[in-house]
Amino acid sequence: MKTIKVLGRYRSFLLNLFKSEEFKFEYDTNKNFEVPQKYKRILLRLFNLKIFDFLGLFSSYDGKSDLKYNYFSYNRFVRNVTNNYIVFLENPTALVNYSHTKMKYGIGKIRVNNFIMNKHLKKIICMSKICYSSFNEFYEEKHLEKVIQIYPLYPDLHESLQEEALYVDEKITNILFVGATFVGKGGLELCKVIEFFNSSQNEQFSFVVVTKIENIPEEFFAFLSEQKNVEIFDFNLTANELKELYVAADIFLLPTRYESFGMVFLEAMKNGCALIGPDIYAINEMIKDTKNGFLYSPKLKPWDSSGIPNEDVLKRIKKMNNKFEIDNLLVEYLIEKLIYVDKNKDHLFNMKKESLSYSLNESFGEKSIICKWKETVGELE
Repeated sequence: MKTIKVLGRYRSFLLNLFKSEEFKFEYDTNKNFEVPQKYKRILLRLFNLKIFDFLGLFSSYDGKSDLKYNYFSYNRFVRNVTNNYIVFLENPTALVNYSHTKMKYGIGKIRVNNFIMNKHLKKIICMSKICYSSFNEFYEEKHLEKVIQIYPLYPDLHESLQEEALYVDEKITNILFVGATFVGKGGLELCKVIEFFNSSQNEQFSFVVVTKIENIPEEFFAFLSEQKNVEIFDFNLTANELKELYVAADIFLLPTRYESFGMVFLEAMKNGCALIGPDIYAINEMIKDTKNGFLYSPKLKPWDSSGIPNEDVLKRIKKMNNKFEIDNLLVEYLIEKLIYVDKNKDHLFNMKKESLSYSLNESFGEKSIICKWKETVGELE
């Protein structure tokens, strides 16, 4: 089996795949990321100007000619390639710098077709079902023959930790929030939830917040810092440190406004957390309402149920974030659900147990995903 060389930048969760003993990946440890750098976001906005749509310009990785490798790419096509490669894809628009139209017209359509029909591109692997089912909304029917779906690889929770993960304290309910961009991930609503319970001197909840501390507005950081039942961690924890927080939590709560997959929901589910989150893009593939958590319909949905983005909603969400707007109806919903689980610990336990069970099924189970990757990697040879 040839070594698979990872081209360009990649998300940290992919290290679970790259480090697996079942495969031979070569990757640059300095190129993993969770939040795009500021200059990358600026370049992305430039690439999505209408003039670039007309010219069909979007970024891709440059292939190398060393025949000892096959290649892996995250969200990007590979140009000048003479070796076989696969693309792991967050959502269909990511292939063309998150443009919703660049692949449909003129030069862009021609370039996309040439990339997908290139014999060296063996598979495009969608990381969610909605990515897979919406692919033909953006690309031609003939392109689907190269598209499959495999969820991200995340280790099954070891049996020695399952009892701890499922434990429910009758007195305290532990809430975990993990999101790099504090405002956009619902951090302001979380603060209002904490304020409600703490102002009532209800001490039945503890909160752990993992975020980029520099992204917390000063007023809200001061508030969180004053709360005795709130711990704040910067968004630089190791995988093992984060795993400890998942295992200790009862409920993973992330009232995010925008999400293109929701990897933290998958991680929390794999570690036996009950989940609370919005019905956005792929999140409903991990939350089964009232079964392993609570799934709510947000006021603003950046994608419809078919996975088609709504530009007007995306602009509205951006304005809300910039103005630090708070969704008070959402705050009321979250308070209601937390009061419910605190009074119904048996249901909380069953939801945690269902999360763990669901995480071991054919779609999310570690062995099943490795088998799917083995089959896919075999097509590179």
